[in-house]
Amino acid sequence: MANGSGDSDAASEAGSLFSLQSDFPNEDGLGPGVAPPGDAGEIDDISAQEEFENKMREQIDGLAEKSAKARQAALTGIRSGLSKKIAVDFVGDRKMTIADALERCLKKGKGEEQTQAAAVACLLCVQLGIVDDIESLYAPLRSIFLTIMKDQTAALKARSSCADALGLCCFIAGGENENLVSIMDGLLNVFKASFFKGDGSRPNLPPDVTLLHASALSAWALLLTIAPPSWTSTEINNLLPRLQELLESSDVELRIVAGEVIALSYELARMDNEDFDGSDIDGLCEKLRQLATDSNKYRAKKERRQQRSSFRDILRAVGVSPDRRRRDERREMVLGVEEGAWQRLRHRGETRDGPRGRGGDVAAAAA
Repeated sequence: MANGSGDSDAASEAGSLFSLQSDFPNEDGLGPGVAPPGDAGEIDDISAQEEFENKMREQIDGLAEKSAKARQAALTGIRSGLSKKIAVDFVGDRKMTIADALERCLKKGKGEEQTQAAAVACLLCVQLGIVDDIESLYAPLRSIFLTIMKDQTAALKARSSCADALGLCCFIAGGENENLVSIMDGLLNVFKASFFKGDGSRPNLPPDVTLLHASALSAWALLLTIAPPSWTSTEINNLLPRLQELLESSDVELRIVAGEVIALSYELARMDNEDFDGSDIDGLCEKLRQLATDSNKYRAKKERRQQRSSFRDILRAVGVSPDRRRRDERREMVLGVEEGAWQRLRHRGETRDGPRGRGGDVAAAAA
């Protein structure tokens, strides 16, 4: 090996230094070469933190590079770092610098750069949302996310990532009801393209498009949990029949997200009216039952298993009778389980998975 001699010399020097130091007792009087309890771990932690912060500084500086590939690499590095470690103080001291750089990446970048920038924005909001008001951080990005999501010439993956970011960042930031409803309308205008056509037929859409629609629907559902109750009630009544059309989608993820949103809608509606059943509960339950027992061979085995597991839970949530719901609520009170299971699942699911299909970034950051 070319570096063998250098490594040997370095090892020799280190050994000599250690030998010299070990002749003397340390400050704690523990004897030659004995480290005080806990010191080694503390030093390791400090070193790891310094290394993390140095790498993050390099990546943040990289966001100003002229090369798109260099900026993408920097975004990937920041995303990786923030998904693995809570760094509220470090990020908080540089939040406007990072936010300004993300804004430039979203405006000037294309495709993968926009996708990564939106994902980093989600992580930034999750990190700072723990201790800080992020509305001022999120507000300049909101209109950019909306613009990219609606832009039919933009890369579909970037549009999906911006839909995810709109839902998660708005959920964490809160803000005025007017902005919330406007964002939800924008998301609805995206995923409603998967509703049945005017002639009652199902649209035939490629997977990248249905991924975008699933992202928009999932973000819309997350915001539904914090929308004004009076608006929520009207929206659920208007949209439930159309949401059921999405259960016919050829895409398993869109079918499952639609089912979860239907379960969430019933949960929210029944908080206001425990006898709420919608317009055709029997037809809906029959469809959910079919999906929960689907054995069609043209679907992949993993897809069938995933669908059956999800729709068994969805069917139980939607199809229970008022008497059964009251018994379950009493049981949950005894067990100390709070009402609103599908709201909690939606909240945890979004913060766990973050931008759809991208490795649960947010979960690691929030763990």
